Amino acid sequence: MSTLNIEVNLDVEVEYTCISKGRPESGPTYSCGGQPAEPPEFQIDRVMCNGVDILLALSEDTLELLRDHVADDYDAEPDCEDRDDDDD
Repeated sequence: MSTLNIEVNLDVEVEYTCISKGRPESGPTYSCGGQPAEPPEFQIDRVMCNGVDILLALSEDTLELLRDHVADDYDAEPDCEDRDDDDD
């Protein structure tokens, strides 16, 4: 059996939805010792490569890398609304 390793650079278009803007670190108060910063969170909706949506073919590790990459390039978008899951 032979193995051939080829390095390939691909351009992909990632469509995502902002789930949470994140928040900066908060300092201590009388009632709380402070809270750590929370990074923004994203849901990857589509990953297009050569006109084909490859989202379902990607591993969870690859999706996490994409989310991290989006977060690194993220500037708070006005249409990003924090989801409040604690509504009663």
